[in-house]
Amino acid sequence: MDLKTLVVLVPNYRGKPSSLAPLKEMLRQKTTLKNALWLEFTYAESLCSNKDPEIIAQSLSDTIDNYVYDHRDQVDQIILAGHSMGASILRRAYLNASGFGRSTALSKSWANLVCRLVLMGGFGRGFVINNQSLILKYSLSILAFTARTFGFGKMLLAMLAGSDFISRLRVDWLHMSTSGRNVPQVVHLLGSADLAIRPEDVIDLDQFPNAVPVGVSGVSHSAIARPNQQTENPLKRAFLGEAVANRGVKVTGSAKKVFFFLHGIRDSRDCFKKVSDELSRRYPEAKMVLPHYGYLSARGFLNTRYRNSFVSWFIDEYAEYLARNPKTEFYFAGHSNGTYILGEALQRIPRLSFERLYLAASVLPPKYDWDTAINDRQQAKSVRSDMGSQDWSVGVLCRVLNKFGWKDIGTGGFDGFEFGDTDHIAYHRFTGGHGAMLKEGNTTSIVDFLLSSSSAKLDSREVGRPSKIFVTFVKYGDILLPIGLLLLLAIVLVLATLPLTWPSLAWHDFGPPMAALIVAVLWIVMGRF
Repeated sequence: MDLKTLVVLVPNYRGKPSSLAPLKEMLRQKTTLKNALWLEFTYAESLCSNKDPEIIAQSLSDTIDNYVYDHRDQVDQIILAGHSMGASILRRAYLNASGFGRSTALSKSWANLVCRLVLMGGFGRGFVINNQSLILKYSLSILAFTARTFGFGKMLLAMLAGSDFISRLRVDWLHMSTSGRNVPQVVHLLGSADLAIRPEDVIDLDQFPNAVPVGVSGVSHSAIARPNQQTENPLKRAFLGEAVANRGVKVTGSAKKVFFFLHGIRDSRDCFKKVSDELSRRYPEAKMVLPHYGYLSARGFLNTRYRNSFVSWFIDEYAEYLARNPKTEFYFAGHSNGTYILGEALQRIPRLSFERLYLAASVLPPKYDWDTAINDRQQAKSVRSDMGSQDWSVGVLCRVLNKFGWKDIGTGGFDGFEFGDTDHIAYHRFTGGHGAMLKEGNTTSIVDFLLSSSSAKLDSREVGRPSKIFVTFVKYGDILLPIGLLLLLAIVLVLATLPLTWPSLAWHDFGPPMAALIVAVLWIVMGRF
């Protein structure tokens, strides 16, 4: 029996094979693929669908696996082709089958038969709303906010830049690209009139080994997969392995080390700026990243959804620097909420990895799973946690919040972590509060650790004893703080209802304004600090 090429077609977000029917017909009539085997994958879902793209990708992998098994005497090689969102689904399926998924149990033998990936308008960084025109940007932002609020459209939301699906896809793709294994040719067709994707947002696709970035003049995002006068020849060459790169890949910088610094609720950029300056002096070839993700108030910190929005931002930043520096080493220093962002990112993206992690006043819970992060996934080689002896934010507030349901934050940066491997994690305690370890005298020590982990040993300096009132709140804060809030609420309610309950009081009319003033002051204070 003659061996044949299997061509797998994965359509755009509508998931209907009919959108690629003209392409299939053109390839059958005008190329040597007329005798090929064809597998047209469908995943038709509504625009409001909450279907997980990971599940769709695994369904595609299983479908290919079953088809290859049923035609095992016929399939010689496989060409994978996807358009727009379909290209992302296709890449996820290929990575899973190649052993670069969440688990090696997802590996499939069909991945070894893939000779070429044809990506037509494929997303690299994902769909970037801020790159669109002003009206479209605000319209899409409102639509995305509405979808997240009411819980619909998760399938399309997963295609946005910074989403867990896209970021995990990018990191896994780049890890495969530097794994040293033989990889198939990747042809990426991108129209010059594509308003959904900018060339600089697909660097990770174009830097893949054997990548052939092809620009198609005057073609839009939707038209790139439709044969016409501009696209027919580029499409034929892409599928036949005759494509020639004509689109430059602009990559700025090739740093061997990249250092990330993330500030906390109260801005700790000044300290990290001094650390980065010292690192730059000692290691000029390194790249320092001091991103400012905006001011985060105590009110914002209590909002889990708002707090998690910064996690997606950080993962996207990491993936972007990895795309530009695939073989670099990453290092991290974070304070307070910055450590929360790191902790969440490590759990969401298994291949997110750093050489060393410096945590200052960490708000991660003591039960944070460092064992999986360090020993199983090798996401960090060394961790240093600096703590304040009288840190009200971590020792008291995070303790109370954890007991009242905020389980993703806690007192790891005050009590220490339950992970007991001192070969990988060490602690320094400083006299003072939430920012005690960020004083200038500690700058050199932080730099030494990040460069060589030489200061990761336990510190023996004498630490000042915390005040009795602080110790009392550490022990009984989960009782004292709620009582204080209840008393404040009672006062507000009494003042608000004075005209009804105590009309005989001469100043009863001032009760409601005073109650409103207390609420307003409390709201402003929580938004400012």
